[in-house]
Amino acid sequence: MQSLCETCARVREVITPKGSRFLLCQLSQSDPAFPKYPPQPVVRCDGYRPRETSEAERERMRWELRQVADLSADEQAALRTLSLAVYPPEVSATWPGRAIEWAPHQWGVIAWDAEGAALC
Repeated sequence: MQSLCETCARVREVITPKGSRFLLCQLSQSDPAFPKYPPQPVVRCDGYRPRETSEAERERMRWELRQVADLSADEQAALRTLSLAVYPPEVSATWPGRAIEWAPHQWGVIAWDAEGAALC
């Protein structure tokens, strides 16, 4: 499972002289609620902001228009993980319209990275 930290604009990669790799949350410098080196993988974070992708990264992404009913269980799980990261339950619980019964999604536009993780 890919961590949100891998694509967060607020993370700095730290590599030690021995080759160990750590992801430093720069929000920790101004807000004690964020750990300096969060345990990985992070699947939900209130401070997450996607970093801008380069042209090369965009070219490696795969975009699809798919019927939701045709998604595999793994694809549905990837999208559920992404959805919880973007819309945490404690945030979405306060939205106006949460008591409305919405029709289920029929189609979705999905971006996948080279490793198969759902990006949006």
